[in-house]
Amino acid sequence: MENDFQVEQDQPNFWVGLIVAIVLGLAGSVVWAFVYLLGYIAWIVAFFMIFIMAWGYKKFNLKMDVKGYVLITIFAILETLLALVFVMAFLGMSEEVSFGEAFLLSFQMLFSDTAFIIDAVLSGIAIIVATVFHYFTEKNKDKKLNEKKDGNVVDVKPVEVKNTQ
Repeated sequence: MENDFQVEQDQPNFWVGLIVAIVLGLAGSVVWAFVYLLGYIAWIVAFFMIFIMAWGYKKFNLKMDVKGYVLITIFAILETLLALVFVMAFLGMSEEVSFGEAFLLSFQMLFSDTAFIIDAVLSGIAIIVATVFHYFTEKNKDKKLNEKKDGNVVDVKPVEVKNTQ
């Protein structure tokens, strides 16, 4: 008798994976902005944003391919720059200048203030390094998993040899 129930296998869903990665990246950029406003090193948050975004992308797309890495890297950089613009607008806001005016001015100031340029570049470098790091760790993990599936790898455990003499 055959099984009457069929197990529905998960199907990769690229768009859902990408949207989840973008939303997780936006949440990470909010954390990045708070850490930046507190005066701490915000590029560390940018580094970990990639891992969270990659997890969300892989959770729904069921695989982490080069296209996914490129997309989450681009979105992470854009979201970090947007967070930097919001931080600049927040810092530039006063009784005379509304948040909207400060937000528009911050786009003009984004590449004119040396400190903000350095912060943007460091966060971008952290994002790229995290992407490369994540890519090679996932590739190595997948390679080991495939070798175990193929039976090419045998787990060898040390064996004690007793002297019979």
